[in-house]
Amino acid sequence: MSPCPALARLWLAGALMLVACGLSEVFRPSRVADVEFAFTGDTVLDRGEQAPFSVTVTAGGSAVAAPRLVYAVSDTALLQLTADSAAVIGVLQGNATLTVRWLGSIFTDTLPTFIQPIRVKGGPPP
Repeated sequence: MSPCPALARLWLAGALMLVACGLSEVFRPSRVADVEFAFTGDTVLDRGEQAPFSVTVTAGGSAVAAPRLVYAVSDTALLQLTADSAAVIGVLQGNATLTVRWLGSIFTDTLPTFIQPIRVKGGPPP
């Protein structure tokens, strides 16, 4: 038996191992980044008060520039969003939530969502 076939088999086994290691990296499930939301604004409003707010997003420890966020209010009879979603307006006394969703996130397997409770307290009518 010549050394060439044995050497060829050894080379083939080594090449298969390298390909297998490389393919395992390619087909590994994507890593889900830790997503954090930070809400800045008033969480207690008087009736008729308009309060600006902002939400920042970090993914994997890095700030996300211009994330596509969608806002929703749990009860529009108590709390409303301005047309540009830059502020909330207290309408009636009670508790509501502001829900923030990050659309188009490639860092996670589901749409990251943040819920901020906001209380509207009694005050002068709007």
